[in-house]
Amino acid sequence: MSELLLEFEQVAGSGFGSCSCRLDAGGLIVVDAESSEVGMEWTELAAGLRSPSRGVVRLFGEDLSALREDDRLALLQDVGYAGTQGHLIANLKLWENLILPVSYRMVPDLVAAEALILEAFAVAGLEESWAAARLAKTPDHLSPFESRVAGLVRAAVSRPRLLLAEFLFDGVDE
Repeated sequence: MSELLLEFEQVAGSGFGSCSCRLDAGGLIVVDAESSEVGMEWTELAAGLRSPSRGVVRLFGEDLSALREDDRLALLQDVGYAGTQGHLIANLKLWENLILPVSYRMVPDLVAAEALILEAFAVAGLEESWAAARLAKTPDHLSPFESRVAGLVRAAVSRPRLLLAEFLFDGVDE
């Protein structure tokens, strides 16, 4: 049986009715919300930053409403987040934005992490020449699409158990 990452059990929010879903390791949930407010509410519920009007939200099998704040914050250490703007730190070079979270999580092989970062950019259509031209620059040199990809790469390379990506496809053509 696969590891339970996230579960909504009859969860209702201020912007949506009852919702039940389960996300196991290796799975994917795409929430197509009717407004950005509803989408943000869903993400905040999933991260335990907001309590549902009704129902239970479980993160890694734990009922978020039953946890003390310290315990909830400890669970959130295993959640990666990527938003539309990338949420990169403006005064750090792109490379520092990407590698510091990896080294913070004490990934033993930074060479492998570097290869993973370059591979992830290549999957997004941003080849090595793109990386060579931008990794030493600050995020203000990136287009909105490049910032979004960089934020997603940063969240993914630290290998969280759960990755929440909010509004990842907003404004991106097919």
